[in-house]
Amino acid sequence: MKISLIEPVGKSWDIFVAVALIRPPVAAPPMSVVERRMAIVNEQLDEERSLKSDFELELVKETRQLEKRKKLLAQGLPLGELEDLLLNTWNQRLKKRAIKVDAIKKQYHLDNLRKHESQDLHSLQRMLDRKLILLVRQRFKATNKANYFSEWKLPQLKNNGEPLKETAEKCLKEVIASNLDAFVFGNAPISHYKYYYPKNLIRTHSLQSKGAYVFLYASQFDGSILQKLEMCDEIYDHRWCPPGEIKQLFVQKNEYEAISHMLFE
Repeated sequence: MKISLIEPVGKSWDIFVAVALIRPPVAAPPMSVVERRMAIVNEQLDEERSLKSDFELELVKETRQLEKRKKLLAQGLPLGELEDLLLNTWNQRLKKRAIKVDAIKKQYHLDNLRKHESQDLHSLQRMLDRKLILLVRQRFKATNKANYFSEWKLPQLKNNGEPLKETAEKCLKEVIASNLDAFVFGNAPISHYKYYYPKNLIRTHSLQSKGAYVFLYASQFDGSILQKLEMCDEIYDHRWCPPGEIKQLFVQKNEYEAISHMLFE
């Protein structure tokens, strides 16, 4: 007599696909003190080792002429040809340009990333220098209750026999947002976990399954952060979370463990 050690999944478990929708950073984070020092050192090395263009050679020549002019002025000697040569130098043009650049930076807050960020948890413009993942509180059709919604989790969709990736792609458009511009990574899921339905839910709704296997796909947002997503009716609430917030919001430990390897930045 042969005994199967594998439980028949189709008879006692539902199959769901969850999608971890990632909004990647759209701006580089501010440099730390050490990074800033290293950047200055690298610029100095590049300046010393790289071959100079004609424009850069002209700047070096002008710098030497300016130093010579200072010495002549300090000694009270006539400047001669230097007076005419240094009327409109490249150094002077660069200084004027730098003044204009600083004015534009201040006008549009280009040097302050936080001015362009939104504090709204629902906004794609939140934390522009961080990786964000979409979490939702989702209504499930199986419950037939408009006022029932899940705890914070990744958006999910039940598989009806089609390939799992097709379910993941349907989840993006039919569960999250109809105008969502995103793509799914790869053909195979990157992780999976399972959970049991609450007993009162099974009894109330006469569910034929005792729980669900959830296969996880990674997806990346590929649209404009200025876009306003038209969330589907199944989404009761949503928020874009950096990796540090996700552990605090997840109720199921195994769900967090399934995506923990995706939370690096």
